[in-house]
Amino acid sequence: MAELRVITAEPVTADTVVVLETMLERARKGELSSVAIAAVTRDGAATTTWSALPSAPAILGALQILSARIIARFV
Repeated sequence: MAELRVITAEPVTADTVVVLETMLERARKGELSSVAIAAVTRDGAATTTWSALPSAPAILGALQILSARIIARFV
């Protein structure tokens, strides 16, 4: 499979850590049943992972919402 790469990676921002810590805290409180993560490494490689998916349709819907939000803001 082809690997997606960007020409230049953006610098790491404090927001990246804040977002991850916020979601980790919510998971620790038992507020999240599953999670899906898409990230871009410093060298521009795309990486993804996810936890158990007790409700695959719900997480897929959440990913569609996130995709639409990113497109609306940056495209």
